[in-house]
Amino acid sequence: MTCLHTVQEVVGLLDSSVTPRNMICIGYGHFGATTCLSIAGLDHGHVFSLDTEMRYYWTDEHLRRYPHLDPDIREFFRKRDSDELPARPWGYDHCYHVADSFSEFLRKIHPGEETES
Repeated sequence: MTCLHTVQEVVGLLDSSVTPRNMICIGYGHFGATTCLSIAGLDHGHVFSLDTEMRYYWTDEHLRRYPHLDPDIREFFRKRDSDELPARPWGYDHCYHVADSFSEFLRKIHPGEETES
């Protein structure tokens, strides 16, 4: 994450057709990574990275445009194509779990600093 959204930006993103309905976008980063906070449901309070470039659905043809992808990324697509990825809730195809709570998220981005729960 490179920047937090302002309150006005968060409100403006509430009707996003990409973000799951139970999440609000709280920040953004490089290459289409948006940081989201779940505000309802079983994962209430969890933090996710949302891939707004929707790479989960990239085709082999699209991937060939990037011959120097990191091996971990290539492995992700291999697992996707072989149905080896863990099941995701409906609408979470482009969401990647980052933390179980906002406090845990803050500890991850600022290790060694104390945060209030």
